[in-house]
Amino acid sequence: MWAYSPWARSLGSVQEEMIVAARFGLEVVVAHPKGYELESEALALAKKYAEESGGKLEVTNELDDALKGATIVFPRGWMSLRRYEIGKEAEIKNAEKFKDWKYTRKRQKEVCKPGYLMHVMPIDRGNEADPELGDDPVLSWMYDQAENRLHTQKAILSLVMGGRIS
Repeated sequence: MWAYSPWARSLGSVQEEMIVAARFGLEVVVAHPKGYELESEALALAKKYAEESGGKLEVTNELDDALKGATIVFPRGWMSLRRYEIGKEAEIKNAEKFKDWKYTRKRQKEVCKPGYLMHVMPIDRGNEADPELGDDPVLSWMYDQAENRLHTQKAILSLVMGGRIS
Protein backbone atom coordinates (compact mmCIF):
# COMPACT_ATOMS: atom_id res chain seq x y z
CA MET A 1 0.00 0.00 0.00
CA TRP A 2 1.05 3.56 -0.67
CA ALA A 3 1.45 5.24 2.71
CA TYR A 4 1.87 8.90 3.52
CA SER A 5 5.37 10.14 4.22
CA PRO A 6 6.88 13.59 3.78
CA TRP A 7 9.82 11.93 1.99
CA ALA A 8 9.65 11.51 -1.78
CA ARG A 9 11.01 7.97 -2.02
CA SER A 10 11.60 5.93 -5.15
CA LEU A 11 9.32 3.22 -6.55
CA GLY A 12 12.02 0.54 -6.34
CA SER A 13 11.20 -1.52 -3.27
CA VAL A 14 7.44 -1.40 -3.86
CA GLN A 15 7.70 -2.58 -7.45
CA GLU A 16 10.26 -5.25 -6.55
CA GLU A 17 8.07 -6.64 -3.74
CA MET A 18 5.05 -6.66 -6.06
CA ILE A 19 6.91 -8.51 -8.82
CA VAL A 20 8.48 -11.10 -6.50
CA ALA A 21 5.19 -11.78 -4.68
CA ALA A 22 3.35 -12.21 -7.99
CA ARG A 23 6.07 -14.53 -9.28
CA PHE A 24 5.62 -16.79 -6.25
CA GLY A 25 1.85 -17.04 -6.73
CA LEU A 26 0.66 -14.72 -3.98
CA GLU A 27 -2.52 -12.68 -4.11
CA VAL A 28 -1.16 -9.15 -4.47
CA VAL A 29 -3.32 -6.07 -4.00
CA VAL A 30 -1.63 -2.72 -4.59
CA ALA A 31 -3.48 0.25 -3.10
CA HIS A 32 -2.55 3.83 -3.85
CA PRO A 33 -4.26 7.20 -4.15
CA LYS A 34 -4.81 8.57 -7.64
CA GLY A 35 -1.60 10.11 -8.91
CA TYR A 36 0.69 7.47 -7.37
CA GLU A 37 0.45 4.83 -10.07
CA LEU A 38 3.34 2.42 -10.55
CA GLU A 39 5.34 2.09 -13.76
CA SER A 40 3.40 0.30 -16.49
CA GLU A 41 6.33 -2.03 -17.27
CA ALA A 42 6.50 -3.22 -13.66
CA LEU A 43 2.74 -3.76 -13.53
CA ALA A 44 2.80 -5.73 -16.80
CA LEU A 45 5.61 -7.96 -15.53
CA ALA A 46 3.85 -8.57 -12.20
CA LYS A 47 0.62 -9.39 -14.05
CA LYS A 48 2.47 -11.84 -16.33
CA TYR A 49 4.10 -13.55 -13.33
CA ALA A 50 0.79 -13.74 -11.45
CA GLU A 51 -0.86 -15.44 -14.44
CA GLU A 52 2.03 -17.90 -14.82
CA SER A 53 2.17 -18.76 -11.12
CA GLY A 54 -1.55 -18.93 -10.37
CA GLY A 55 -1.35 -15.76 -8.29
CA LYS A 56 -3.40 -12.63 -8.57
CA LEU A 57 -2.63 -8.96 -9.09
CA GLU A 58 -5.13 -6.21 -8.36
CA VAL A 59 -4.61 -2.45 -8.25
CA THR A 60 -7.06 -0.17 -6.45
CA ASN A 61 -7.49 3.35 -5.13
CA GLU A 62 -9.53 2.10 -2.14
CA LEU A 63 -7.22 1.46 0.82
CA ASP A 64 -9.63 -0.20 3.25
CA ASP A 65 -11.00 -2.48 0.52
CA ALA A 66 -7.45 -3.51 -0.35
CA LEU A 67 -6.65 -4.35 3.27
CA LYS A 68 -9.69 -6.62 3.77
CA GLY A 69 -8.36 -10.01 4.79
CA ALA A 70 -4.71 -9.03 4.23
CA THR A 71 -2.20 -11.48 5.65
CA ILE A 72 0.75 -9.13 5.08
CA VAL A 73 0.79 -5.34 4.72
CA PHE A 74 3.71 -3.42 3.24
CA PRO A 75 3.09 0.31 3.83
CA ARG A 76 5.53 2.43 1.85
CA GLY A 77 5.48 6.01 0.68
CA TRP A 78 6.65 6.37 -2.89
CA MET A 79 6.91 9.25 -5.31
CA SER A 80 4.56 9.90 -8.19
CA LEU A 81 5.71 9.29 -11.74
CA ARG A 82 5.68 13.09 -12.16
CA ARG A 83 8.15 13.71 -9.30
CA TYR A 84 11.01 15.00 -11.47
CA GLU A 85 8.65 17.02 -13.62
CA ILE A 86 6.97 18.86 -10.73
CA GLY A 87 9.88 19.03 -8.26
CA LYS A 88 10.42 17.75 -4.73
CA GLU A 89 8.47 20.48 -2.93
CA ALA A 90 5.36 19.99 -5.09
CA GLU A 91 5.65 16.23 -4.62
CA ILE A 92 5.71 16.58 -0.82
CA LYS A 93 2.82 19.08 -0.86
CA ASN A 94 0.71 16.73 -2.99
CA ALA A 95 1.38 13.80 -0.63
CA GLU A 96 0.02 15.84 2.30
CA LYS A 97 -3.47 15.47 0.80
CA PHE A 98 -3.31 11.78 1.71
CA LYS A 99 -2.15 11.84 5.34
CA ASP A 100 -4.91 9.36 6.22
CA TRP A 101 -3.23 6.73 4.02
CA LYS A 102 -1.34 4.92 6.76
CA TYR A 103 -1.34 1.49 8.32
CA THR A 104 -2.97 1.96 11.69
CA ARG A 105 -3.73 -0.37 14.56
CA LYS A 106 -7.42 0.32 13.96
CA ARG A 107 -7.17 -0.81 10.33
CA GLN A 108 -5.13 -3.85 11.35
CA LYS A 109 -7.74 -4.95 13.90
CA GLU A 110 -10.82 -4.18 11.80
CA VAL A 111 -9.93 -5.36 8.30
CA CYS A 112 -6.72 -7.41 8.18
CA LYS A 113 -6.27 -11.12 8.88
CA PRO A 114 -3.87 -10.74 10.67
CA GLY A 115 -1.95 -7.99 8.83
CA TYR A 116 1.71 -8.74 9.51
CA LEU A 117 3.81 -5.62 8.95
CA MET A 118 6.65 -5.82 6.46
CA HIS A 119 8.89 -2.93 5.44
CA VAL A 120 12.29 -2.55 3.82
CA MET A 121 13.29 0.03 6.46
CA PRO A 122 13.70 2.69 7.51
CA ILE A 123 10.00 3.04 8.22
CA ASP A 124 8.54 6.50 8.72
CA ARG A 125 7.10 5.79 12.17
CA GLY A 126 3.80 7.52 12.79
CA ASN A 127 3.29 8.29 9.11
CA GLU A 128 3.58 5.08 7.10
CA ALA A 129 2.48 2.96 10.06
CA ASP A 130 1.58 3.37 13.71
CA PRO A 131 4.64 2.91 15.94
CA GLU A 132 2.87 0.25 18.05
CA LEU A 133 2.53 -1.92 14.93
CA GLY A 134 6.26 -1.60 14.26
CA ASP A 135 6.99 -2.59 17.86
CA ASP A 136 4.48 -5.44 17.99
CA PRO A 137 6.46 -8.65 18.72
CA VAL A 138 3.96 -10.82 16.80
CA LEU A 139 2.77 -8.63 13.92
CA SER A 140 5.98 -6.82 12.98
CA TRP A 141 8.22 -8.75 10.60
CA MET A 142 10.15 -5.72 9.42
CA TYR A 143 13.25 -6.29 11.56
CA ASP A 144 13.51 -9.88 10.33
CA GLN A 145 13.08 -8.62 6.77
CA ALA A 146 15.84 -6.05 7.25
CA GLU A 147 18.16 -8.67 8.77
CA ASN A 148 17.57 -11.07 5.88
CA ARG A 149 18.34 -8.28 3.42
CA LEU A 150 21.70 -7.75 5.14
CA HIS A 151 22.72 -11.37 4.61
CA THR A 152 21.59 -11.26 0.97
CA GLN A 153 23.61 -8.09 0.40
CA LYS A 154 26.71 -9.71 1.94
CA ALA A 155 26.32 -12.73 -0.36
CA ILE A 156 25.99 -10.50 -3.43
CA LEU A 157 29.09 -8.51 -2.38
CA SER A 158 31.03 -11.73 -1.97
CA LEU A 159 30.04 -12.92 -5.44
CA VAL A 160 30.77 -9.64 -7.26
CA MET A 161 34.14 -9.30 -5.53
CA GLY A 162 35.28 -12.61 -7.00
CA GLY A 163 34.42 -14.86 -4.09
CA ARG A 164 32.04 -17.72 -3.96
CA ILE A 165 29.40 -18.96 -1.61
CA SER A 166 29.80 -22.51 -0.43
